[in-house]
Amino acid sequence: SMSSKLKKLDADFQKRLSKVAGGDKVAYFVTDHGERSTSPQGQDPGGLKTAKKVLEQLGYKVKRLGLKEGLSDAVPAEASLLFLVGPQHPLSTSERQSIHDYTLAGGALMMLLEPDTEKDVELNNLLAPYGLTTEAGVLAHERYRMRFEGGVTDRGFIFTNSYGKHPSTELLSKKRSQTYVVARNAGILNKIPGGAETTLTLKAMPKTWADLD
Repeated sequence: SMSSKLKKLDADFQKRLSKVAGGDKVAYFVTDHGERSTSPQGQDPGGLKTAKKVLEQLGYKVKRLGLKEGLSDAVPAEASLLFLVGPQHPLSTSERQSIHDYTLAGGALMMLLEPDTEKDVELNNLLAPYGLTTEAGVLAHERYRMRFEGGVTDRGFIFTNSYGKHPSTELLSKKRSQTYVVARNAGILNKIPGGAETTLTLKAMPKTWADLD
C-alpha cells in the first residue's frame, strides 16, 4: 500500500540522514538481571521491540550488554546510549562501577526502574552515585488523581504540574496551567543531602504520600 511504502521511505531516509550526520551510533541494553527484552517472545506488553525499532530508524545499532559482553569490566567505548530497563535482580558491584564510570566520562544513561522491586534489586546501590535514594511504596494522592477503576486504587493514579528547572521541562513549565504529567503506581526518588548534584525534573503535588499497601 501507499502508506507502507511511505513508512519504509521515511525509515530509509532517517537511516541515511543519521549516517550523514555522524555515522553509526550504538545503543546498549543491559541484560542478565531480568531486564525487559528488546526481542520479546510472544505478546510481551513490557517488551522493548518498538523502542529498538525506533532507535534503529534513528540510525542506532542496538546491542546487548551483559556479563559475557564485558559489562563487569567496562561499558564499551563505542556506546552512545546505555539503557537499564526493569532489572529484577541486583547488578554486581563491578557492573555498577562500570556503569558509573561510563556516566562520569560523559556517557548517557537511561534507567527505568520498577518501584516494587527495591529490596530484591538493591535500587539504592544503583542510585547512590547519582545523589538519589528511593523508599518503599508508590506515590498516592486523595485529590490529585485520575479516575480509573473507581476505587481506592485510583489514589495511585496521580498527576502533577510541578516541574523542576531543566531544559526538558521548559515548555511544560511555561504551559503549567494547561499541562499535567500522569503516572500510575509511580516510585519515589529523593535527593541525598550532600550527594551528587542532581536535577529532579518532576515533583509530586503537595500532600502526596507513600502508599505501602
